[in-house]
Amino acid sequence: KRQEWMVGKMARRLGVAERGGAGETLTFCKGKLEVTRGSSDQASTAGKLLAGDAASHGLGRLRVLRRALKRRIPCVIWGPTGSGKSEMVANGLRGMPKETVDCALLVEDRFEVDLFGAARGAYTGAVGAQIGVLARAHEGFVVFDRFDELSLRGQAKLLRVLESGECAPIGGPTIKCRFTPIVTMSDDPRLLLGRGRLRKDIFYRL
Repeated sequence: KRQEWMVGKMARRLGVAERGGAGETLTFCKGKLEVTRGSSDQASTAGKLLAGDAASHGLGRLRVLRRALKRRIPCVIWGPTGSGKSEMVANGLRGMPKETVDCALLVEDRFEVDLFGAARGAYTGAVGAQIGVLARAHEGFVVFDRFDELSLRGQAKLLRVLESGECAPIGGPTIKCRFTPIVTMSDDPRLLLGRGRLRKDIFYRL
């Protein structure tokens, strides 16, 4: 019942008609918004809650993405390398304030400096204050590219920021950093959950 409620809610927010007629179920399945006739047991996986392209309803991927971004809805986009995820996100965010983080290039001991920032003198070599990516993206969007490469420790730190809307630069006071996250990954997040490479709490938060 919760899945059905969530699917209906997402469809309404994305401006897609909910065609829940007799014997019909609206589901997100394998990256597409579909109408399933017959038993709803075929649509019982968590993956249906992951928004896709809704091509069967005459809406392209980019149009759905733009509608979601306009409503400040966090997005998770996955597909194999070279499938055009980055290009789609770039087109969807054209003209909007954004910052991009390549999670595969984040170094563990500089994670907080790069994302949260640091005050002057906070560590050796910090001759000036450094503004983190998340602070620069306040009230905008942050694209986390190759999110499946982010460590579980890094995911936990990011989750706290998403929940509180605040981050603490190293050696500095807490500051506001409210943003809408856009996440891309090369593997299906359901598989990553099963392999222990993706935290359940941040997955559901996204």
